[in-house]
Parts: sequence; C-alpha cells; structure tokens
Amino acid sequence: MKKTALFLGAALVLTLSILETGFGQNTETTKSSTGKTDENVLFKEENFTPLDLKGEADRKIYLEMPLEDFESGDYGANQVNFRFEGHKQAYIKIRSDYPAPIKDSKKYLGIKVFGKKEDAVAIYPIKPIIIDEFCYGLNLWAYGKGFSGRLSIIVKDSDDNTHYLTFGQLNFRGWRKLSIKIPSHVKQQDHFLNQKSKLRIVSFVFNPGNITTNDQWSYVYLDDVTAIVRTKYTDRQSDNW
Repeated sequence: MKKTALFLGAALVLTLSILETGFGQNTETTKSSTGKTDENVLFKEENFTPLDLKGEADRKIYLEMPLEDFESGDYGANQVNFRFEGHKQAYIKIRSDYPAPIKDSKKYLGIKVFGKKEDAVAIYPIKPIIIDEFCYGLNLWAYGKGFSGRLSIIVKDSDDNTHYLTFGQLNFRGWRKLSIKIPSHVKQQDHFLNQKSKLRIVSFVFNPGNITTNDQWSYVYLDDVTAIVRTKYTDRQSDNW
C-alpha cells in the first residue's frame, strides 16, 4: 500500500515537471509591479483593448434615400390605370393642404376611387424610380381615412422579374409612415462585379376598402417615398500580381 502511494506520488511529480517544462516555453514573461519577472502570467487584462460597441453602433451602414416627394411634376390621367366598368371612377391629383408631418413637405399625391374591394388602381411614377444600391426596404407616408383599403407596390428586380409587395391595410386615420422589407427572392445583387443591376419601382397599387355590393368612394394620400439602402459589394482586390 505504501509502495503504491509512493509510486503514484513520484508519477505526479514527474507529470507536473513535464507540463511545466512544455508550457513554460510558451509562457509570456512579464514584470509585476515590484519589478520582478513573473513567468507564470500568460496575459494581463491591460494587454487587451475592449470592443468599442458604441462606436460600432454609430457607424451607419444603411441610409434613407429619397425617391419621390411629389413636390415637382403634375400627376394626372396619364399616370393612373383603372379598369373602368360602368360608372366606376378613379382620379389622382397633387394636393397641398395638410401635407405629411415631415420636413419641407408641401405637396402630396391624392388618390380617390369609386369602386369596390376587388377593384385595383395602379399609379405610375411621373419619372422612372431606379434604385442602384442594395435596397433593404421601402418607406412611404400614407394618410388613411379609416377605410380597410390596401396599399401595395410593384417592383422589377435585376433579373427583370416582377414582384407585388404589400404595405398593408389602410384602416387608420391620419398620416402614418408605412414600411416594407424587400424579400430575399427579389434579386438585387450584380451578376458580375462592377456591373450595376437595378431595382425599379413600376407602380403603386391601391385597392379600395369597400366590402359592400355597391361602389363607394375611397381615398388615400401618399407622400415622401424613400428607400433604405447600402452600398453593394465591390471587389477592390487586384489579382494582377
């Protein structure tokens, strides 16, 4: 029994000696506050720079880019498409009274439709709305009057595919900022590096909220269409070396 204990003790001393020898070669030699060398300290806390999380948060990757503020240009009959059936009607007009509560907004687009829920009115931009950067999402201000109408947007991606995206129901009153995230199946990335692809807004679509059997007037007002964008990836590394 005593021999076994002595054997295990010797083995333990030998093992500790080997470990100290092996790891001691990689041990960083530092000096303590007393000026003596301390070989048992692998690192000290002051040798590490803490992450500046606040600084990282302050770096803005995405920016809000204006697309259409309705301040210039006159929207009229050429920008609206509606399947007129019998006495159904649709009108759009630039208005100026009570604009959206955003800086420098003086005009906005008014839309009114005499129809039912299954009807749809497409409003085409007076000038092409092209987004060259990577678009995370789209915003716009809408003024609702408590109707359960629906507001959507049609876009074309870099593969020239058409996508129908919905901002949602308009069953609220007053101005409200609506947002929609661009889904991943909407292709935006350039097919080749340094070859720009584009995302294009084709039209805005308004479906009246009237669910009765009779046609009724429905109204919605739009202002300040913007995109949340970031710069696309560009390969700056030269392979000529």
